[in-house]
Amino acid sequence: MGTVEALEPGCAAFEICARNSREQRALDGAVAAGGAVVGTMIHGLFENDRLRSRLVAALRGKKGLPEFGPAPAPWSKDAEYDRVADAIGASIDRGLLERIVRGERLHERTSHGTEEP
Repeated sequence: MGTVEALEPGCAAFEICARNSREQRALDGAVAAGGAVVGTMIHGLFENDRLRSRLVAALRGKKGLPEFGPAPAPWSKDAEYDRVADAIGASIDRGLLERIVRGERLHERTSHGTEEP
């Protein structure tokens, strides 16, 4: 597991209370002096809609920006994977990919610039 080492004491971003269902106290991450930059090794932290919403609201408040209106629809990792898969599927030559997977020989260019099957 990776670690984030604080350069100054007392600037940890989070306190870990448990890992793998076992009680464990540890500081994690770091916060820059101005508070606008936070580093952490906590995987999936921003998948939490409530945390992400409050963080964005706090950052907007620091910048003097108004709060957002109604909360957007909950974010879905599966929906994002589907969106990326659709974009890739629309952009690739599936026939070529299948030939590559089967190990078929693809057309090669000769030294004269013509293709050989």
